[in-house]
Amino acid sequence: MIMFLIFVSVYYDTKRAMYYGLFFGLLYDVFFIDIIGLYSFLYPAVCVIAGYTVKSIHRNLFITTVLTLVLTALFEFVLFQFFSLIGLASMPVKAFLETRLLPTMIANSLFLFILGWAFRSVIVARFIERQNSPGLSGYNGQ
Repeated sequence: MIMFLIFVSVYYDTKRAMYYGLFFGLLYDVFFIDIIGLYSFLYPAVCVIAGYTVKSIHRNLFITTVLTLVLTALFEFVLFQFFSLIGLASMPVKAFLETRLLPTMIANSLFLFILGWAFRSVIVARFIERQNSPGLSGYNGQ
């Protein structure tokens, strides 16, 4: 989910990605963890970071993929630190990096290399459709 939100933030609209992140983060908080607000805060925050980062760099697929992987690693590390702080995770950082973060990043890399182009194509097509739609001004009342 976070990777798709980053792609939406980069290629479509950061504000819309933040709303989606807030909605899906709240759903995740309610259904999967007992702490309301953690994912609802982190999903939109990652979208904002992605949106502001691409303002200063080129938006090609390779850069977006690298940005997505870096932000996903940051997201996972922040979650680990928070869960360690409140006592839900009791493993050392080295064990987390080797047993949790590294396999997650390998799987996410494979996922992005396989579906990153499809993500970009769908989002860019939706963006072009939004740009070309006449909106309410094209409605003639018939």
